[in-house]
Amino acid sequence: MYLADSHGAFRFLTCDLDAAKGDARADARALAQLLDDLAIPCVLTRSGPSDGRHVWIGLAEPADADLVRELAHLLRRLCPTLDLSPLTNPATGCVRPPGAPHRAGGRSSLLAGDLDTLLTPRVRLAHLHRLLAALRLRFPAPVPVTSQPREHSGSICTDSSGHPYLPGTRRELPAASRAALVSPVAAGVDGSALLRSVLLGAAAAHWHLSDIAQLADDAPSSPGLEHLRSAAGRPGQPRRPRSAVESGRLLTRQWARAVTHVATTTRHAGDDATFGARAHAVAQLVDDVQARAHATRGRWRLRGGPSLRRVLDVLCELVLEAVTGVVEADIRRIALMCGIGRETARTALLRLAEEGWIRQARPAEGPHAAYWALLSPTGAASPPRRDRDLVGGSLAVEATPAPDEASAQVSGLPAALSTGDPGRSRSQADPAPPGWSPPLLPRPLDSSGAGLRTSLLHLLTARREAQAHPLFTPTGLGHRPGQVWALLRENWPLPTSAVAEELGDSIDTAAADLDCLQEHGLLHHGPRGWLTTDSTMRDHLAAERGIEDLLTDRAARYTLERELWAWWQSEQEWMSAPRRTSGPRRAGAGQLQLLPHHHARPAHPRRSDGRCSWRTARRALLETGPSTGHGSPRARRGDHAPA
Repeated sequence: MYLADSHGAFRFLTCDLDAAKGDARADARALAQLLDDLAIPCVLTRSGPSDGRHVWIGLAEPADADLVRELAHLLRRLCPTLDLSPLTNPATGCVRPPGAPHRAGGRSSLLAGDLDTLLTPRVRLAHLHRLLAALRLRFPAPVPVTSQPREHSGSICTDSSGHPYLPGTRRELPAASRAALVSPVAAGVDGSALLRSVLLGAAAAHWHLSDIAQLADDAPSSPGLEHLRSAAGRPGQPRRPRSAVESGRLLTRQWARAVTHVATTTRHAGDDATFGARAHAVAQLVDDVQARAHATRGRWRLRGGPSLRRVLDVLCELVLEAVTGVVEADIRRIALMCGIGRETARTALLRLAEEGWIRQARPAEGPHAAYWALLSPTGAASPPRRDRDLVGGSLAVEATPAPDEASAQVSGLPAALSTGDPGRSRSQADPAPPGWSPPLLPRPLDSSGAGLRTSLLHLLTARREAQAHPLFTPTGLGHRPGQVWALLRENWPLPTSAVAEELGDSIDTAAADLDCLQEHGLLHHGPRGWLTTDSTMRDHLAAERGIEDLLTDRAARYTLERELWAWWQSEQEWMSAPRRTSGPRRAGAGQLQLLPHHHARPAHPRRSDGRCSWRTARRALLETGPSTGHGSPRARRGDHAPA
């Protein structure tokens, strides 16, 4: 059966573990354990007489091919016997379903799991992203790279026998290819992978096909080329010798592929040698902040607490994106990302600064927003370092000092912006007592800064997108149910006691929010606890209440406010510029300029007393529509409203 639909979106994920490549049973156990730890139901089957394994996951929501492809390559690192083809080819990827006969005899038999999870799937995209985050932690990605074309790109020549090669001085094989050449093809070793490594290195070293053929004839000196001489048999059976014709065809075909790949593929070189260290420092800072926030999780359920936590998470997200501990962020941008109002965002920033979570590194000035710095909880009352869970947003890394930027650039809040005594903290909940805890994420084998940053960034983005919805605003169900819904999107299923524990609530308070969400069809209760329904239900409920465009209208209103401010900033810049003795005058608002000046704005509307007229300016902006041509009062890119 095909794993993807006619649109190329995956409806099932099936990990085909090939026994010919190694210990498929051990790989199946490792994968099933990981899925069980993340509460992702799966079905395990024995594929047939070869003793391979199939691990099935039914999807309640279609998964994009790019997401599945990344999952497949990461799962291959966890399970070396995984066949990538079904998961990387949405058009043709197919696997025999449970119970289907095998061409060599026997059937695909059920070993573990419930087939109902395939007939009525419950796994959503949020759960695939949790799996992706866990795999990224265990197998971090390399430092981002930039591509540089090879010197011989596109210069393929043909020898006297008609075989392709890359012109140039013949060199020794690269170290990796030499190692593959002398590696024996023992049981569980992929001989085709060794052959490919040798051929790629030989092509890059300007070898000819005849050079490889000569090596293949000398079996004792080239055990890594055994795939040319024999084919793998069934598990427990010896390899089958290839005929000379079969070996020649295989070598000719694979050599042509290797030469083409080397000639057309770019080599990669790191673009920023400091990125890994900076990414690790920033990821550690964010992890420390999230750990402290989780330890005092009851704080975020008090009045105004949900908005404060949203703003704190957004600042953490911006810090990760910028790879620095200090970021420029205006209140409107934060508000739109959080799904709250700009005044709520402004108040939240001040309260977070007062409570020691952040500091203002630079106040807003002109078109530039204020700069905010995350404060490391190092030295503050924070929980001991340990492998923490997804619910707390912490990803099991060791404590390190905060980045230099967070200490060198940070200054206190101006007195004019202070809402009270900075030393007086608002009510903060004590850390919750030890109790129920969901399964832990696998600890990363390599604390790569890029991998940690990517995982944290994804978790925070998914949490923000789950809460920033019109339904979870004061005119909808409110912020508190949004917190509960986002928690269950990240971690499911959870019993009521676990929800209360993770939110720092009493059982009764958590039960009230859960009942509210269930009453509106956003949750249902399964055998193991609460689960969220399809995310489109939020849109349906928002439309029923007439608030589906609430956040969109707010974004348009804030865009207009930014443009109004940018127009006034341009007016002030013009007024402070040296006066010309001659030259063309600026056009007024609404006037057509036959020869407009580059980046020129028309004169800002004025009242009869010479003061600026915001009402007239607003009306002019609304009348001009989305135009951004010369002479239009529309704002230029990069302009910001004050914050």
